[in-house]
Amino acid sequence: VLWDGIHQASDEGKTMAEVQAEYQLDVRFPELIGSRGFTQQQHYASVGEIWKEVTNQASAAQTLFTLLSEGADEAAISEVVAECDSESPGYFYSETEFNAYGYALLQQDKVDEAIRMFTINTDLFPDSWNVYDSLGEALLRAGYADDAAAMYEKSLILNPESPTGEDALKSIQEGATAM
Repeated sequence: VLWDGIHQASDEGKTMAEVQAEYQLDVRFPELIGSRGFTQQQHYASVGEIWKEVTNQASAAQTLFTLLSEGADEAAISEVVAECDSESPGYFYSETEFNAYGYALLQQDKVDEAIRMFTINTDLFPDSWNVYDSLGEALLRAGYADDAAAMYEKSLILNPESPTGEDALKSIQEGATAM
């Protein structure tokens, strides 16, 4: 079902983002939720792997993760990002993957690289509250409280119900008044 559906979506000219939205685990496969050894993240990974096979596109997020981890120059990074606007890109662009790789960079204490990954995600997916929340977290970790606050504020504009955004912004503001 998943393979055929993704193949059909590709034939219809849908993007990876549209496929991910259409094949949400809780909507299309609710019986799998809570299955032993199966998570939402694994489902996204499965969708991504099938997409790669069907479209012959590579993951832009994975490619950028490698480039950033290896200290590639800005030209190489910009080339991957710019291909998003191409008529037939060699990469697919997944907000979820960019976020996951951004957090992987944070876990490796590559904070500047994580900030770059999250910034790219905000450029590619400017209507997503989550990308600003994640960038805010990385900026705060790097010690850029004012910039982090601006990102959390943007996140809250897009999703006023975000408890993480509210809590982080409150914490930043309390820290500023304590100084």
